[in-house]
Amino acid sequence: MFMIQKNGGKRITTSSLDLLAGTSGAPTDLITVSAEVNLEAPTFPYTFSLMVASSRSGPEGEGKFEINIQCTDEFSIVDI
Repeated sequence: MFMIQKNGGKRITTSSLDLLAGTSGAPTDLITVSAEVNLEAPTFPYTFSLMVASSRSGPEGEGKFEINIQCTDEFSIVDI
């Protein structure tokens, strides 16, 4: 599961419909989860916050996941 909020890059601590830019929906046990997200911002450049959650814990409580971001915009910067 993932959630993207437009909160200036701050840590996501609560779910807010006002800040929500996109989500993968309800938790699922699928290996791959994807969703189309339209990242509209009040100004550019802008930093969005991405929260990724896993239902199974990995070594020492860390989940294992891979993030792939594909953009159709003519100009984009991705910093993870």
